[in-house]
Amino acid sequence: MTDGALAGANSYAQVRVREPMGDRILGETPTIGGEGSDIVVPGVGPGEAVRIERGRGVWTVHSTGYNVRVRFDGRLITSPRDLRRHDVLTIGDAQVVVTDVSRTLLRLEVCHLVGNATVSPAGAVSLIEHADGDEDLLIEAPRAATAIELQDAAEKARVLAASRVRPLRPPRPARTRAFWVRLAAAVVAALVVVGVILQLNPVALDIEPKDARVRVPGTLVSLHAGGNLWLLPGSHVVRGEHDGYVPAQVDIDVKHDVPAMARLRLAKLPGKLRIDTTHIAAVVSIDGEETGRAPGVVTVPAGVHTILLRAPRYVDYITSVDIQGAGASQDLKAVLQPSWGTIQITAIPFGIYDLVEAIDNVESAAVAGDSFPTTRVLTADGVVSLIGCLMGNPFINAVYIGHPGWKSMGGRIGYSAATGVMVILLSWLGIISVMVSLVPVVAISPILLYIAMLIGAQSFQETPKSHAPAIILALVPHLAAWGKLQIDGALHAAGTSVAAVGFDKLGNEGILYQGLQVMGDGSILGGLMLGAIGVFVIDRNFTKASIFSLAAAAMTFFGFMHGEKIGFGESPVMAVSYLGVATVLFACARSAAPATAAMPMPDVHGAPEPLPAAE
Repeated sequence: MTDGALAGANSYAQVRVREPMGDRILGETPTIGGEGSDIVVPGVGPGEAVRIERGRGVWTVHSTGYNVRVRFDGRLITSPRDLRRHDVLTIGDAQVVVTDVSRTLLRLEVCHLVGNATVSPAGAVSLIEHADGDEDLLIEAPRAATAIELQDAAEKARVLAASRVRPLRPPRPARTRAFWVRLAAAVVAALVVVGVILQLNPVALDIEPKDARVRVPGTLVSLHAGGNLWLLPGSHVVRGEHDGYVPAQVDIDVKHDVPAMARLRLAKLPGKLRIDTTHIAAVVSIDGEETGRAPGVVTVPAGVHTILLRAPRYVDYITSVDIQGAGASQDLKAVLQPSWGTIQITAIPFGIYDLVEAIDNVESAAVAGDSFPTTRVLTADGVVSLIGCLMGNPFINAVYIGHPGWKSMGGRIGYSAATGVMVILLSWLGIISVMVSLVPVVAISPILLYIAMLIGAQSFQETPKSHAPAIILALVPHLAAWGKLQIDGALHAAGTSVAAVGFDKLGNEGILYQGLQVMGDGSILGGLMLGAIGVFVIDRNFTKASIFSLAAAAMTFFGFMHGEKIGFGESPVMAVSYLGVATVLFACARSAAPATAAMPMPDVHGAPEPLPAAE
């Protein structure tokens, strides 16, 4: 039958089904299942199992929820699936194969695994007997089998097929002599193993560390299970090993029914201590015994040890270190504190100091009523100092300070001569050191205090009262230098230094060390310049004040003032500050109006002073 013959006149989309007994044409929504379905397959009860539908040119199969398992290409169908060529639906005891598919035509082939649920077999027909005179023979097809009959037939067919199919058994191999020999050997080996196991005796194992490896060298059979070691009777050597530990071993004697124990304690290997002393050579002592040199690496046993580092001209460094051992490396950063001070020796500041002191002392003597020529005094001072240097004397000669004080005590030229002769005799006889040890320093302090009181009083008594602020200003650099000296001495006595403590910690305690250092360096010239600038500002002589400020800026820039040493650009910030003060003072001098001439006043202490005339 051709496709054109099978197609109806009014059909548009068709489902053509080929079954064991023929072909059929169905509409767009055929159903497959048991009795009552368009396509009846064996192994399914009454009702439809799946429905085929067409939408927008695509054929899909839907499960109707009937109580039967339907597989689509080997998988259970749980949702609508698109049909393509060679797709297979397994329903009951039949398979429905998609042989062709297009937008308007779907071809299905139904394959029955057992029986034929669609058309009864051709042999099952009945011949109707005819009466006399009848010439035609009518052949009728018997009725279609019910679903229950189909299920019974399918079950009988499966039982029959299973009874006819029997699995093939492999041929039984023949037992050869080699087989029996191997079997006997295996039995004997098993008996030997069982016998050896029965002869093993437990040995309690006590070992540190717990994860150490245990070996029994020279023993054929040994088992390590849990906390016991199983050995044959006899003498054995039990050895423990672990990475980073020294191996340990013990001899034991194993006997039947006699408890035995192996106790092993493994010691850690020494550790490596890498000591860094910042390139300072030091001797390393561990627990009081010298063991090496630093910087470098020393070998130290495991445990807590006291490390001592000793270097010449440095304070001993002592610390405790817990050495891990087991060959591990550890680092020790040691900061050694110096046990000596740094002295900077230069002749330029001291020469300036001696020059200024000589001028001050000559002026002090003139105030007390004794006038001396300044040029001759400075020349004699310098010549005598040169002679002393040529003869090996490191101390420079100086004019007596505190002339008014010595004069008030009755000292004259004979006092100076007697002092020189006494110093020569004591030095010649070599008993100056004896005198220094016999006479304490505190015995000389009252004399110096007396002279200081006279000089300080003279500073305020012999100068105009209006200049008192300038005197206080001139003392500021000296007080800063004295304060810095006290701080350095205290820190040195405590075994440390300003660099080790840090400027931030000192600043948190209110100690402005850097300010004291800048103000105190070159205090002799600094005090003179600040005092002079203060005096001229008080006298409203701004031109001279600006000149002194400019000179102070130059001396500060080259390190004569506010600097640790003579050089170029030693204190640029302070130099710029003095330069700014000089500029302001010069501007004041240019803008100040000339004042009326002051009336002459008696120049006595306590008398009113005339007003200074401004330039």
